[in-house]
Amino acid sequence: GKWAGGIPAPFDGVIIERNQRVLDDPNLINIAPYTDAWLVVMKPDVPGHALDHLATGSEAVARLREWIDRYDVQCMRCVE
Repeated sequence: GKWAGGIPAPFDGVIIERNQRVLDDPNLINIAPYTDAWLVVMKPDVPGHALDHLATGSEAVARLREWIDRYDVQCMRCVE
C-alpha cells in the first residue's frame, strides 16, 4: 500500500500554480516523480530567506526519518 497525506513545504508561501496533469492522473507521481509529476509552484512569503531551513545530505535524511516516525508513515525504502 501507499501512504497518502500532506507534503511539507520548506517555506511559508502561496501556491500560484498546480499541476493539473497530476490531479487528473495521480499515478503520474509513480511514473515520473522528478520530471512531469511536479506538484506546485510556490511564491515564498520571504523570498530572501525561503531556503534558510532547507536541509540537504545526511541532515535531510535524518529529518525525513523523524517526519516518518512522527506521522507513522510506512515507508518501504526506510525499512532496515
